Amino acid sequence: MVTPALPSSGNSMTPDTHDALPENSLASSSSIHSDASQTHAATQRGVYHIQGTEYHSANEAAIHHKLAALFEHHTDGDNQVDFHQLIEDRTRQLHAMNETPESIEAVLTKGSRLDRVAQVTRGAVRAIPFAVASVAFDRIPQLSAFAQGAAQLGMHAGLQSGIADTFGCALLDKATADTQWLSADHDELEPVMQQAAEAKKPTTGRLAAEYAAAIQTYSVRNVVRLGTAAAVTATAGAKTAAAVDSWLTAGGGLAAGGAMSAVTHAVKGKYNREGAEYLFGRVDWKQRYGALKNSHGLAAPLQGAGKRLAKFPVDVATDSLRAGREVLTASGMTKNALLAGGFAATLSARTAVSQAMSSKGFNAASTAAINHLTNLALSMPVFASVPAAEILAPLAAERASNALQKALPKAVDWGARQIEARLTSRLSDTSGS
Repeated sequence: MVTPALPSSGNSMTPDTHDALPENSLASSSSIHSDASQTHAATQRGVYHIQGTEYHSANEAAIHHKLAALFEHHTDGDNQVDFHQLIEDRTRQLHAMNETPESIEAVLTKGSRLDRVAQVTRGAVRAIPFAVASVAFDRIPQLSAFAQGAAQLGMHAGLQSGIADTFGCALLDKATADTQWLSADHDELEPVMQQAAEAKKPTTGRLAAEYAAAIQTYSVRNVVRLGTAAAVTATAGAKTAAAVDSWLTAGGGLAAGGAMSAVTHAVKGKYNREGAEYLFGRVDWKQRYGALKNSHGLAAPLQGAGKRLAKFPVDVATDSLRAGREVLTASGMTKNALLAGGFAATLSARTAVSQAMSSKGFNAASTAAINHLTNLALSMPVFASVPAAEILAPLAAERASNALQKALPKAVDWGARQIEARLTSRLSDTSGS
């Protein structure tokens, strides 16, 4: 959080004993607006001017400067007046609420900390379906009994995990929604902030690239699996190493999911897609600010998690059909196809590498290490393709649908004209004979 530096007590920001008195009528206008850009306050006998707005206390002027710093990344020549009005409104109300720059900073710091915790937790929770499916595939023989060879085994592993992930995350949508204090939906923002937020939205391609990079937290998990597999194989044998790897895949998946959400949260903050300005830019900012200020550390999120957990059986009952349909959407089918194909190729390569190394006499630990190194190298592009597919597939499907809707009437019209011409020709031939 950027805290604007306030002037020292020896300069014009310090009010005198006439803090509440009106402005001296003999004051020079040039002394009041000494900065050509009017970005700082000038005072004359306790009156503070910031870009034409008059405040009667140093606290109000300091709050205004703090809020201006929060909104500066969204302000330009077109919206400067609207943002100034919004900042003035928030400033006067915060001052009336007995807030100071320091108390505001404390509330925002709390919100930022709670948001980070919430995002990590949300990512870990949404990683549960994939993790459960991975362990189930390893531990329940019936799920893989019909697979013949490494390629089919990998294909079924990817497909089953992908379906479980798509279906499970759809069921978790309500339970993991609206978990942040310093963000807002479009319709929750003031008009000027709505426009500013739209301007900060990334392109579809950039969003896909950001998520493709963030999901490499799963590759970091695979690095841990690599080292663990080699060490456990060398000390406890291949069978124990396989069991450890199965559970490490699942547990590491939860950690990777949480880390991925932490990365995307940091990227959104860096590019001003969420942050304190989205709290003050809300229509209901005062209620939201008060609720955040009165929340008690981690007790509030724990209470919220308990309520969401209690409602989850209802979500399962009401959203199961919608979750099933998600599997059949363009993004769901594309993601699952990529996982099935990617896992099939990866497991085939791992099997080939292991067989080759075993035939050359390498020990089990070395073979396990290279096996996992192959998995690491080949799974990275597979992981990267999954969020890209989820983001880009619906757009591609929509464009294809629009193109088809435009082309289909023309094709039908052309076909109808051809049939009409043929029938007319035949009727003419018949009547002539």
